[in-house]
Formats: sequence, C-alpha cells, structure tokens
Amino acid sequence: MPDSQQQKWELLNQQYLAHAKSLNKDHLVVSAVVTNFNKILVVRRAANDSYPGMWEFPGGGVDEDETVIQAIRRETKEETNLDLEEFPSAELMIHPTRTALRIVMLFECSNISAMALSHEHDEYYWLDIDSLSGKSDDEMVEKIYETMRSENQSIIELVVSLTSDTE
Repeated sequence: MPDSQQQKWELLNQQYLAHAKSLNKDHLVVSAVVTNFNKILVVRRAANDSYPGMWEFPGGGVDEDETVIQAIRRETKEETNLDLEEFPSAELMIHPTRTALRIVMLFECSNISAMALSHEHDEYYWLDIDSLSGKSDDEMVEKIYETMRSENQSIIELVVSLTSDTE
C-alpha cells in the first residue's frame, strides 16, 4: 500500500497509462467533476469549438510530461481559472473514447470567486445536487442534463447517488 497520497496517485497514473496501451489508445484525457458545497460545475462548449453547445465537465488531454492529476488541475485552471485541491476526493469513471482513455475525478473547490471561462466555453452553471436528485425543480438543470453526452449523465447520476448515500 502506498505511503502517501502522492505515491497512491503516481501508482494509479502508471496503471492508467498501461490500461490505455492495452486498449490501443494513444493518449489519456481527463475531466474534473468540480464540486462546491452541494453544487457541481458544468461548462458549455463555445459555438466555434468542437461539440458546440454541449454541456460537460472541465478537462482535456494529458501532456506527455504530466500526470493525470496535474493535467486535470491544469486543464481546469485554463478553462475556468479555478484552483483545485492537490488531490481528488474520488476517481469516478474510467472509459475508452474513440482514441483515448478518459479518466474522470471528483475534486472539491472551496474558492470559486476566481471563476472565469476560457474561449473554449461560453457559459457555466453550478448544478444543484438537490435539483438533480428530484428534491427541487429547476428547468435549467433538465436542459443541461439533456444536452450532455450519456457518459456525463452517468457521472452526474453517480455523484448524486454518492451524495444521497452520505445524507
């Protein structure tokens, strides 16, 4: 068993790379499910970018000289100007895409006052977990959920179930 969080995530990073190679995927991509109290951050792809108008989580490709966690923290900073905690609270999903292996991790972010979108996204929204679990009614939540890819919908459902399990 690893001695520290750092060692744990370095070991997992090696496993992600080996898994991608075993699936003949040429790189890793990452996404951060950023939470702030009872809310989840989603960002909408800009009209001039790939998948225009789709809602997603911040993320992108892992550069050759960085780990998955470094990439998630860098991509989130570039896309939202938010600084994530040093380590994630959980690994939520690993799944192959057409060309890559995608790793999705849950991060808490206590200071969201610096929020600012990059050119890749044109809007952001903090989804209320109570609205997602049906405890309140928010039409915006339904619209966003409907424009997400199915794997991102599954991630939302997982976070809602994890949250309701702790209540």
